[in-house]
Amino acid sequence: MEVINNNAATLSNFEVYNLLATSQHSSYKGKEAENVATITFETSEYLAKTPCVNQNPQVIEGFLKALTPYKLSSLEKLQLVNIRPTSLVELHLVIEDMDERLGEELVGQLLDLVAKLLPSRDQETMETQ
Repeated sequence: MEVINNNAATLSNFEVYNLLATSQHSSYKGKEAENVATITFETSEYLAKTPCVNQNPQVIEGFLKALTPYKLSSLEKLQLVNIRPTSLVELHLVIEDMDERLGEELVGQLLDLVAKLLPSRDQETMETQ
């Protein structure tokens, strides 16, 4: 892999997880190939334990459209998709000046929106039982 433009875009955990699952590392040789394989494996293992494994482009797109009235920055939206906050404390860590920018009512609505539109890591496990 070669970085062509390091500021081209930010990727969600879902996008990274899918990229790692489909990428080929055959252009690397020797120790370099071993390092890439280790990084790929460790990152994939970590991401497999996050909510991104149950996300898809349609879910993320629908969630981002639903966030329009909240006037959040693109990085705040990305963090919401990646972290999938379930508590007020987690939401405070993601949204800067949340109390001033959103009211108490909108914060509650936002948490409900996250729970409703973004699948949790355990959701697939519960549905199959």
